Amino acid sequence: MMDGKNIEVGTEVLIFSYRRELGPTQDESEYKRGIVTKVSLSEDLAAHGSVWQEKLFTVLGEDGHNYFGSYGEGSIGGSFFRTPRDQMNVLRLRQEQNKEQIKRLEEENEQYGDMIASLIIDEMEKPKPDFDALGVRHGNGK
Repeated sequence: MMDGKNIEVGTEVLIFSYRRELGPTQDESEYKRGIVTKVSLSEDLAAHGSVWQEKLFTVLGEDGHNYFGSYGEGSIGGSFFRTPRDQMNVLRLRQEQNKEQIKRLEEENEQYGDMIASLIIDEMEKPKPDFDALGVRHGNGK
């Protein structure tokens, strides 16, 4: 589960850059490793109703820089974090989704093949027009 509840100071995490303008399609191909150095709660983020707070993390990256953000997916700060295990689970899930998509596309291609075969049979069985009877001149102009 990727909620960051069990992430404490000293936990090794992967650091991903978070760009708000990309929304849910963040670039997750590049990351740095780091160690959580601080865990805190955000101020109340709820517009109305009950209190809503995010757990926020400060992480010291392997490059010596500090990174700030939330766990799992970006929401606050310039970074988001995942444990290596959670990232492996995310990647495995994406592999499964890709396999399902490939399966659907293969089934769709089979349907297209059936349609093509049907059109070929229709074209082969279709009587050829009698151009002479229609009064159409042949390609040699006679």
